[in-house]
Amino acid sequence: MQIKTILVPCDFSEYAEYAFTWALGLAERWGAKLILLHAAPLFTNTSDPGEVFLLDYTKIEKELLADAERRPLSSAPTRDRTGSR
Repeated sequence: MQIKTILVPCDFSEYAEYAFTWALGLAERWGAKLILLHAAPLFTNTSDPGEVFLLDYTKIEKELLADAERRPLSSAPTRDRTGSR
C-alpha cells in the first residue's frame, strides 16, 4: 500500500501541533502530500432556534490566519512553497 496524501486535522492546540509534527515526518518518509484541515460550522443558531444566519467567512479566515501566525508550530520545520527548508 502506498500512502499518497495525509490529512491532518488542526484546531491550533498543542495536540494538533504534535499531530502535525508526527504527520510531517511520515509524509517526508513516504513522499506523501500533507493537507491540514480546520473545520468551521456553516451555520450558527441565534437565541431563537427558528432563526439561522450565515457566518462571515472572510472575517473568520482572517481571524484564523492571524491566530495561526501568532502561534507558529515551533517544533515543526518550516518550508517555502518549493519544499525547501
